Amino acid sequence: WRCVALNLRGCNGVPLSSAKVYCAASAEDVRAAVDAARRRYPSAPILLAGYSLGTYVIGTYLAEENSHGRDPVAGAVLVSCPLDPHSSHAGLNRDAGLVYNGAITAELRRYYRKHVDVVGHVGGAGFSAKLIRDFERELIVATHGFDSVEEYYHYFAPQRIIPSIRTPTLYVVAKDDPFLGETEQCEAAIRGSSHVALAHVRKGGHVAFLEKGVGVFGPCWTDRVLGEFLASTLAPRSAAARAVDRSLKPLSERNEQRISREVFNGRWRENGGEDRRAIGAANGGEDDALQSHVDPKRGLRIRSRL
Repeated sequence: WRCVALNLRGCNGVPLSSAKVYCAASAEDVRAAVDAARRRYPSAPILLAGYSLGTYVIGTYLAEENSHGRDPVAGAVLVSCPLDPHSSHAGLNRDAGLVYNGAITAELRRYYRKHVDVVGHVGGAGFSAKLIRDFERELIVATHGFDSVEEYYHYFAPQRIIPSIRTPTLYVVAKDDPFLGETEQCEAAIRGSSHVALAHVRKGGHVAFLEKGVGVFGPCWTDRVLGEFLASTLAPRSAAARAVDRSLKPLSERNEQRISREVFNGRWRENGGEDRRAIGAANGGEDDALQSHVDPKRGLRIRSRL
């Protein structure tokens, strides 16, 4: 394997050239890295692996690219993905979750201070986030064009993007992960996908998954699983798998709006406005785009037409 490690903008010595900080809903850094790798090794297949917040970034990238009929990578493994950002963040505001919330927020404050010359006009001189959500509201929402933190979460939520992913992708999560959140909606989306799989285990924590009997500094068994899955994506596909691909409804100009790189012009928002009704009417009442609505009793529900 030729391995490439990506430092998101403003992290690990990478300069921040604009006030648009890194976030879960922005796939531009991954896109730049994949494009650079392809230019350097044009004949080599590209595989992706992401952890924690990186699973959101890669998932968003795959959905955006695949929705436009592009297949830039051969496969992906996403480890320790919080499967529902809303309930995941809510869990970090109580009990042991507050410990993680405080530690991460402290790092985010250091990130802000390091780049205050670039982002200071956004957060202001008095910026002092106490929780992750404060950082998201004061910097991410402001610099990425979202109306609220809830809208930001909705954009990269796995249950929303998974129906658009057509790259072989494996999610690996642990039931005891404090960041996991609710899983029902994401699991339902994965069951309806021919390209995305979920492996969940009882214990593994968050980005841990230690081999049995090796101690806290031993190897993670997910490294082996990751390599095996990615290698399998390069193997010739069976006739049955190719038949499934051929049976899927082709992407069109209408359903590419499910996940759009033009996120900030409002095209992706599915609020049932005039544009949405016009598309449905033009398609005989059926809408190819990802549909979402809020059920007051059960929360966000997803219906998709591929």
